[in-house]
Amino acid sequence: MPAWELVDASATGPAVVLGSLPPGGRDLDVAAAETSPIAEALRAAGYVTRGHGEWARFAAGDVDLVDLLAGWPHLDEILAEAEPLPGCRRLARPAPHHALLVLAQQLAATGAYPAKRVPRMEAARGGAQRARALAAAWGVADELERVLSGAPVERRPRVRPRRPRVVALSGIDGAGKSTQARLLAAALEQLGYDVEIVWQPLGASSALDAVVAPLKRALHLLPSLRPPAASVDTGLVPNVGTVLRQRSGLAHRAWTTVIATANGLAHARAALAAAAAGRVLVFDRYVLDSRVRLRFLYGDGRAYRVQDQVVRRLSPRPRAAFVLDVSPAESLARKDDRWSPGDLERLVRLYDELDDGDGVHLAGTRAADDLAAEIAQAVWLRLG
Repeated sequence: MPAWELVDASATGPAVVLGSLPPGGRDLDVAAAETSPIAEALRAAGYVTRGHGEWARFAAGDVDLVDLLAGWPHLDEILAEAEPLPGCRRLARPAPHHALLVLAQQLAATGAYPAKRVPRMEAARGGAQRARALAAAWGVADELERVLSGAPVERRPRVRPRRPRVVALSGIDGAGKSTQARLLAAALEQLGYDVEIVWQPLGASSALDAVVAPLKRALHLLPSLRPPAASVDTGLVPNVGTVLRQRSGLAHRAWTTVIATANGLAHARAALAAAAAGRVLVFDRYVLDSRVRLRFLYGDGRAYRVQDQVVRRLSPRPRAAFVLDVSPAESLARKDDRWSPGDLERLVRLYDELDDGDGVHLAGTRAADDLAAEIAQAVWLRLG
């Protein structure tokens, strides 16, 4: 049942829609004298709330949103003259003059009058005279004139960056991280968030590549560092750096520390840039994946305490983190990657061994739509 039908059926008295009208509106802003029966109906229908009247129900990359507005200023006056919506039992729309005053109230409360609200103002312009007569008593005379001018008033950008809002998706190749990142971004964008997806795996750095390429060319000139042929049992291909790290513990520690530092700094830079722009940042691979990949690529028979701490301390703590679990066989069936079954078994073992409990484990074999709904709901609740 659509949100507006659910609200209309559960309201025990008149309820006025203060935002976009159903059925075309993507979310529903409803003010009513009594909101408790509506809230109970929403809860029974699978909606969740994070307080302040915000209710949401999630599906695959989609969301139904209801804002229950209690104690709205001058609500009695608005309800008394509200115009019933066709086909609705309780839902109504504000009279034109009240619609303009509501827009002025929203401008006063938020300091913004986005361009998307201009059509609503145009539809209510016939009530301008009555709205002006009431504006002073409502305390929105100046805001009403700004609304009637038809000029959007967008929010001023924040000068100081906010704390990074990071979401992390982890798991072996083929677990579904990229799919879930896209579906999560789609749901959050419907809720008004600006979202960026980042793929920053360990060792993926143009700066590192610029340093490594000439170094490898120089090392190739040394016959003693010529790498052995790659084993048919793994997708890992040895190179001169592999030989050098195997022979020198110092070279191994130095290089893996550089790799870990570059990865942590990349996480930090991306998070700070997103925070400054007010974006939610979804990482397709994050700290757990970096720690696993360190051992997978450079040998899991060594200690990586320093490297682990470097990645952890440089990477902002996520608001929500998820680990998508799939078997090696499922990974191979989903993604024809270069890793062998043995490689994937080793990766699964490393994820189990390094799991620190920070991420919520979810079965990556579940239907993608159901998984997306659970992830989006959890993220929305934690964003606050």
